[in-house]
Formats: sequence, structure tokens, C-alpha cells
Amino acid sequence: MEENFNTLSYYDGESSDFENEGVPPPPKRRRQAKNNWEKLETFDNFEAKVQIKLNGTFVRHTAKELQDGKKIYYNFKIKDCPGKVHLYLPGNSQIVNLLTNGKPHDHDGEGKHGIPSEAKEIIDSLRKDGITQPKLIQTNLRRQGIDPPSRTQISNRINYLNSKDENRIVSLGQISDLCRRSSEIPTQMDDAFVAGYSIEFEIKRFSLFMSTKRLLSMTSQCKLLQADATYKLNWEGFPVLVVGTSDKDSHFHPFGIAITSGETVEDFSSVFQVLKGYDENFEPEVLVADCAEAITNAFQTVFRVEFKRVYCWFHVKQNVKKFLKSSKIPESQKKGISFDIDCLQLADNEEEFNIAKKLFIKKWKTGDTKDFYDYFETEYLNQRNGWYEGYAPGYPCTNNGPEAINATIKNENTFRKRLPLGELFVTLKKIVSGWSLDRNPVSLDCKIFATSPTYSLQLQTKSFNWSIDKKRAPLKSKKGCPGTVVYYITPSGLPALKSEDIIQYNNKMCKKTWTKFDTYKKCKERLWIVNYNEEEWSSSRCNYTSFKKKYMCKHVMGIAVIRKDFTVRDEAVTVPVGTKRPRGRPAKARRALLVD
Repeated sequence: MEENFNTLSYYDGESSDFENEGVPPPPKRRRQAKNNWEKLETFDNFEAKVQIKLNGTFVRHTAKELQDGKKIYYNFKIKDCPGKVHLYLPGNSQIVNLLTNGKPHDHDGEGKHGIPSEAKEIIDSLRKDGITQPKLIQTNLRRQGIDPPSRTQISNRINYLNSKDENRIVSLGQISDLCRRSSEIPTQMDDAFVAGYSIEFEIKRFSLFMSTKRLLSMTSQCKLLQADATYKLNWEGFPVLVVGTSDKDSHFHPFGIAITSGETVEDFSSVFQVLKGYDENFEPEVLVADCAEAITNAFQTVFRVEFKRVYCWFHVKQNVKKFLKSSKIPESQKKGISFDIDCLQLADNEEEFNIAKKLFIKKWKTGDTKDFYDYFETEYLNQRNGWYEGYAPGYPCTNNGPEAINATIKNENTFRKRLPLGELFVTLKKIVSGWSLDRNPVSLDCKIFATSPTYSLQLQTKSFNWSIDKKRAPLKSKKGCPGTVVYYITPSGLPALKSEDIIQYNNKMCKKTWTKFDTYKKCKERLWIVNYNEEEWSSSRCNYTSFKKKYMCKHVMGIAVIRKDFTVRDEAVTVPVGTKRPRGRPAKARRALLVD
């Protein structure tokens, strides 16, 4: 080490005149002027700090421990101001001396350090009005002729005020008190209240469920339960759970909203127990949620052991898409796999799904796709396989309803900001009350719970146009079950059906003798079958894709129009009027133009 140091020193000293020519010497560091401290005032130990804080012109800079006491240094709030003070706390006395360096303030006004007091008052007022976006606050300040601070300063000010808010909850005791005060059942149908809560102080677990009398009354109309949890709504990171059901128009209707300390079986069980306690006859037969097994186990604990567990098709599709994106499978095979999974999802019943999935495995259990096959078989074929359309006919296979509500809460109610738990509690009460008011029969645009599908004008128009299309006339077969007639329909873009096609299709579907997955796909797409109910045509069924999603299609309604069991609205009849034929005989052909 000593040799290296000498070598470096030797070469550093060997700079030539040429090298130093034109290079300015380094600036000399100015020695900081020494402070001449003068005693300004004397206080008791506690009063000194209070006096400086109330003064509001100094901020604490540093502290220094001495052998005989302690010194606390303060700088003036304005940057680069030479004025300074410090407190001297002797170790052998309770008297505190305030000393100043006696230097004058070389600035005018308050300076530019921090947010000016006038701007702070406006920011605080806008926050009370619900305006917390820094960009909007800057715009308001400019309109009032005030130079706005930076967005970071505004954001820090808002966060500071939120942290001082009285609604911030820091203990389970506060949560318990808040729930107790809000648990009284109101007289009004649309007033939100805490329908149930559970707090376990020993293990630091809690759950609370908010609803209204009107929302809870909807449990008697359904056999379907949907649940979805979301995060990033509160500072503490607790999940928020939306629970509800969907009607026959696929419109989601919430029962209420819950805040829990986690996503365990106990958390979900306490929420489901509130619904069960309010209506003992509430026995849902179908559960739709994501792939969280805690929801499944909680449902079994509270309601029943035997039920249909529908796994959200959208989540399955997204997880498969992510796995394929990260894999090394060729792009052409990725598209083929996605298309085949979409086809597998349209299986009509469990027997068909079990046969089709074996053909799917046989097709894709190869070298390049073996990793995907192992993943997909383990996750979504051997278990969690309730994501195909025929698993729970008449019920949704996606959980889009509660997920859309969670997105609305973030975008329109909290503006994608995390709230303190107390403030979130108040916000959710307003949201729940709003859901209930939307379903009040006397309100405008009331969201009615549809027990049967509503037939839109677009669907009626398509059905009428299909019913008058002679090229697509359905082929009627002999009656099937009592009161049921079977119709066979040719899909668009395919040649008209023949009796041989129908016989071959029935043999394939009844015996399920497919040997390849591609053969299964072609068979599924060859024709559509309508099992028409003569007593109640709206109860008819069709294997058309649209029917599986919306519980009605143009084929079922079109056959009802042909049989005169249903009449479409007048505006759905889009037959062109045409033009009136002019009077007289048709004009003769004119002579051809002759050019010399």
C-alpha cells in the first residue's frame, strides 16, 4: 500500500506546464463565517420548545450532545437565510437559554419555501369539497390569481391532511365501536347499516358487512351467489368483498359489501353467515367466483356441501394467456391452443366435456406443448373444471358483475386513491345506500330484478328477419320429449342440411364416437338444434353460442314467430317499403347511339 501511494504521488507531481496551460485553478473554499451567539431569552425546559413552535418562523435543523448539556439548532424557514437560533439545555439545571446569531434577514416576505399560507387555505378548502387531484387544484389556484405550488407539494399536503383526519382507525377497538354505532337496523329501506360484524381481538381478525333492507330482501329471489374481492382501497391494505347475484338479463345486483382482515375461510364464512342469518331460506345452489379455494370452503361451511362451483371463465382464460405468453411454444400453436380451449368451453354437458378434454389432451400432449399440457391438466381439467357453459346451464360462467362494480368504486368513488379505514367506511355506506336507491321501484330508471330475459329490439329484429328467410328455414323432426319439438338449423355460410347430415350428427352426438378433437369441433359447428317447448316457448333451448351466453337467441324466437307463439314489436319489422310502380306501360328500349 505504501509503494502504491508513493507511485501515485510521484506521477501526480509530474504534470508539465503544457498540461496546466489554460486550466483555471480550482476555486478556494470560502470559510464559513463564525456565529457570534447572543443570549436572547430564558425559558423553563418545556416552554422553550413550545415558544419556538408557536413562533412558526424556525424549523429544527440538528441537535448536538455536550458533556454539560445539549444544544438544539434551528434554521429560519426561508432557504439560505443566515438567521439562526439554538436552545442550550444545561445538564444541571431546568432553565433553557435561547440564543441567536444576531444576523439580519436578507429577504423580503415569506420567501418560496413550502406552500404559501394563502394557497394552503384554498387547498384545504378544495379537499373538503372532494377535490384532491393536484392538477385540478393547480387550475383552481390559477383562476384565483395565485401561483400554484408543484404537484408533489400539493400531493404531500393532501396526504398530510389525510393522515391527521379523525376518520383514521388504528385499533380493533375503534372498529368495534364504529360497527356497534352503525349496526342499528334503520326504518328506511335504503339506509345503509352494518348488518353483521365479527371481531377477534386475540388473533387480530375482523370482518364487517354493510347492506340495506332492500338489498338483503333480494336473497329470496335467487339460487346464485357471486363474490369477488378487491384491494388497494384503504391504507391498511384490507380486502373489500362485494357479494351479490345476477338476474336473467345478466345484470348484477349486490347484496352488500364487506371489509375483512384477510381472505381466509373464516373471513368469507362470517360474511356468508350474515346473509344466512337474515334469510334462513336462502340456499344458493351455484357459486361463481375466481379460483380462490377459501370462498369454496366457506360456502360449504355456511350453506351446503353439494353445489355447483363455477370458476370464472375470464380468469381461466387470462391465466392460460399469461402462461402461453411466457412459454416457448411457437405462435401458430399458441393460437391453436387458445381456439381449442374456446371450443372446449362451449361443451353442453359433463359427459361431452369429459370426452372432449381427453381428445384435447391427446392432441396437445406433444413435445413442444408438454409443459402447457401439464399446467392446464393440473389446474383446469383435473380440478377447477367448472368453467364450461354446460356445467351450470342458465347461470353466468363469468364474474364480470362484481368485478365491474369494484372497478366503478375505484374510478368514480375513491378516484383510485387509498383512503383511511374510517373514511372508507363512510364512503362505502354511501355507495351501498346508492345501490339500494337505484333499485327503489319509485325511482327513475329503476334497476328491476329480471326473473326472465328481456327481449331487446335488436334481438327481435334479427329473429324476424331470420324467420322470413326461406333459405334458412328450420327442418322439423318428430317430437322428442312430451311437449317438445326438435328443429335442426343450418349455420350461416354452410350448405343446406340434408336428412343424411342430421342422421350422421345424431349418431355422433349420441354415441360420442369422435376420435380427434378437430372432428369434435366440426361436428359442433355443423348444425344448431332447438328443443322447442310447445307449452312455454321461452323455456326452449338451443345449442347456439349466443343462447348459452344470453339464454335466448334468434333461432328460438324466430321459430316462435313462425308458429305464431310470439309477436315482435312493430318497429322490429324492417321490411323495406320499396317504390310505387309508375302508371302506363313500360317504356320501350331506345335506339342505340350511332356515331359516324
